[in-house]
Amino acid sequence: MAPILIGNWSPISLTKTDIQAVKRLLELFRHEPIVVWIDEIDGLPPVLARRVLEDFLRRTEGHRVKLLLTCKSETWQYLLKEDGIPTMLMSRVFQVNDERGYQVGPLEEQEMLATIMKYRAFYHYTGKLDIEVLEMCQRVPFLLRVLFEVAVSLSLPHIGYSVVEVFDAYFQQLCNRFDEQKNMIQHLLPKIAHQFYEQNSDEIELDDLLDALGVSPLQSLPEHLFTLSILERADREQTIYISFYFKKLRDYLIAFRALKWHKKSTQDFQQICTQLDRRGVHLDVLNLYYSLTSSEAHKRVLDDQLYANAAAFLSLYEDILNTHFFAFKQSFPPYTSGPIGFVGYMDFSHNTISMHGFRPLKNAEAKILLMPTPPVPGAWMKENKGYIAGSLRMHRTDSSRGFQNIDIAAEVFSYNVQPSLKEILQQGMLDESQNKELLIERMLATCVTYCQDYFEKYRQIASPSYLPIRLTDLKEYVLYKIAHAVLTFQYMDREIASGRSQEKTTSFIHTTSVTFPAQVQAEIEDQAWMSAKQGKNMSPEREQLQINDGAFLSLLEDIDKLEKLHVAEIASTPLTAWYDKYRGGIPRLQGSELFAELNQLLESLYLSFLNEYQILVARNFPTLCHNFSFFSYLQAKFSVALDTAQYDPSPQINPLAVLGIVVQKCRENTEATNAVILSTSEEIYAEGDRRRVDPAFRGPLHSSSIASFVLSPDRSFTTFKVKNGLCILRNMVYKQIEEDIGDVLNALVAKYRA
Repeated sequence: MAPILIGNWSPISLTKTDIQAVKRLLELFRHEPIVVWIDEIDGLPPVLARRVLEDFLRRTEGHRVKLLLTCKSETWQYLLKEDGIPTMLMSRVFQVNDERGYQVGPLEEQEMLATIMKYRAFYHYTGKLDIEVLEMCQRVPFLLRVLFEVAVSLSLPHIGYSVVEVFDAYFQQLCNRFDEQKNMIQHLLPKIAHQFYEQNSDEIELDDLLDALGVSPLQSLPEHLFTLSILERADREQTIYISFYFKKLRDYLIAFRALKWHKKSTQDFQQICTQLDRRGVHLDVLNLYYSLTSSEAHKRVLDDQLYANAAAFLSLYEDILNTHFFAFKQSFPPYTSGPIGFVGYMDFSHNTISMHGFRPLKNAEAKILLMPTPPVPGAWMKENKGYIAGSLRMHRTDSSRGFQNIDIAAEVFSYNVQPSLKEILQQGMLDESQNKELLIERMLATCVTYCQDYFEKYRQIASPSYLPIRLTDLKEYVLYKIAHAVLTFQYMDREIASGRSQEKTTSFIHTTSVTFPAQVQAEIEDQAWMSAKQGKNMSPEREQLQINDGAFLSLLEDIDKLEKLHVAEIASTPLTAWYDKYRGGIPRLQGSELFAELNQLLESLYLSFLNEYQILVARNFPTLCHNFSFFSYLQAKFSVALDTAQYDPSPQINPLAVLGIVVQKCRENTEATNAVILSTSEEIYAEGDRRRVDPAFRGPLHSSSIASFVLSPDRSFTTFKVKNGLCILRNMVYKQIEEDIGDVLNALVAKYRA
């Protein structure tokens, strides 16, 4: 096949007419097929393009010539038919999937991802990208390059339609593509955009637009405006309609180039806003201007009471966290111990805040960040602006009434503090830095669940016990696992960015895989161990690193906390020995042997419960601990006993299900600390009977529960999955706090209401 010819007929056409050039071309390659490539034929006026093609097809008829054309879809339809009659091109063109020609649509998701990866590597940029931007860049890839260039030059934390410089640069680069017409286009496009604002419509009839611009009907708009995807036209019912391909460019041109709102005084801008029709193009322009303007005064004209209500809402929320929950403030949204900001999606068409969330503030970021969103049902589901701004959770509540007539106290407590606190307790996210026993228990549960290879490497081969666990060895192992994961992810990123990954699509699932040669695996292994032995934590090198749902990062934090409490190893205690012995399931002992083992465990377990509960509540709720009903009992002495009245030695029955545990608070405690004494169920029940007939006694007689309820818990109270049976103490402590917390919050709400 002959070489493809691009552009003119060089060098054949240097001294020949077009007819002579074609004849010479056919003569030179008369024994070979020829491919002629005409790129962007829509650069010619449509009538001329159609005539040129017709002439070319006639002159090459009968010869082994193939024609490759590229043009916009609207031009393609124009070339195939003239006044509804098929052209010669239509009769010759190949069909693909019953369509004449091949339609190249927007970049597909994986193509877009590959392009972004290459841009990130080229520009050394790692910031997040707005979904709205990505959707437009799939249609206009040129915009993506401009966005990356502006983001890098201004050191923007993310890429989105949030700074006017993006549009300034994009508009300038578009105009530069018109060469000698550059200045004319710079003045023409804002005038065109202004007409859409005047008619408040996304499209305008071509004749009306030309008339408004003072252009003669015999003239037309520069064809390059269409070939460069600045404008697009649609032919319906013998009428040509014009619209902007990238509507945010239109809105920018209206606000900043035509109407120049940014140069208006606050009073003049307020007057303008009172006359706006908050729908259609007017609303689109308003949304974009609010996002781009640097004038806080102009923003207050638009958001006014919504901004004030959001500020009051944030102030109360932050005051409650700082005053009453400061020890575990970072467990509440937005999960920071530092200053907090408010993020809201604003609907100007109804003057409401439709969704809201919180974000951690950095440097001089605004406390209140409101972002306009279109008033389209379900539009928030496709938004990631809140996430980009730093809010991991955006939500709405009918009770907030769009922040117009909001009951701030009720909204903060009932729909923010209370649900968050419930989740915090369920996941065991209180500050346990002073709770040695709770830290040891969680660490052991995590190790047994996720670190079997640790025990194989560090445990004494001859010993079936996991204890003791030396924290220095465990820390080295955890640092190795983190380093190995980070190095693996970094290698995968490099391979994907360089195009050396394999992609596979099955049904609706698209997977990307990377090959790990043996040499690469060995290098990662060596580097990971070297990093661990140096005591280096590589997790900051990978944003939002998750290994086993965060178990290893939690394990590393727990080790650090225990080291600060001067704990060097997890030794054998009644509780850890129980876990070590029965980590595979329920005890198989029976009778007196089982009773002796349980009695030894119960005395130690309940003393740990009293102390750990008291430490945890005092540290996390210093201003509220007096409202915890169980906390008010402490310091105290308790009697605990194993109730064997219903015991059945049958091997088919779980022995813990037919044993009971009875607990009773003693009438007096002369000790300065909590105390637990081992008693018998008979003694406790007898004391209960005496209390029942004692008119001076106030308080519970005793409490009882099935042993399996205490010793075979159904929850772990952790943020990641571990074996529930290894979280006995956590269950006791956190369930007691869950029982108490309702009255505590009621008292707090009453205080703020008052």
